[in-house]
Amino acid sequence: MRQRDALKTRVRNIRFDWWAGFCSGYCCTTLDVQPDAVSLTLTTVGKDYIADYKLRYPDQEVRADLSDKHWRELEQLVDRDALFALPDTIGHPGAVDDPIESVELKFSDGARKRVTFSAAGNPPAEIEPLIRKLWALQLRLEKELPPGIRFPR
Repeated sequence: MRQRDALKTRVRNIRFDWWAGFCSGYCCTTLDVQPDAVSLTLTTVGKDYIADYKLRYPDQEVRADLSDKHWRELEQLVDRDALFALPDTIGHPGAVDDPIESVELKFSDGARKRVTFSAAGNPPAEIEPLIRKLWALQLRLEKELPPGIRFPR
């Protein structure tokens, strides 16, 4: 590795969220990707007015190791300059009860960037390859959830 590459700011964490406000059951997912591991967590939204809602829908989590190769593939899809040029919110996510997606990246220099957008359309072109790779990773982890537990797409 060249010295210049060794000094390059690196991605340290990628968090990919999906949620829907007008939903019942598992309406929120978080995919948390580290250089050596990944986790998928499904949760429900509030519904505090239903006494046993959290009992009927307890949080579900799947964890897996992540190889160096897979981490590098994700990291190479990140164009830091293009990412930071994006607005924090694109369009009107959540309007007319559209589901919402967001991706947050944390970097080795302490910087972080979160972009939120509607899950009803295509992700922003600048981050679309990364989002598509995260979708694929999430789908693989969803197969490890207990029977009957599914993500509401």
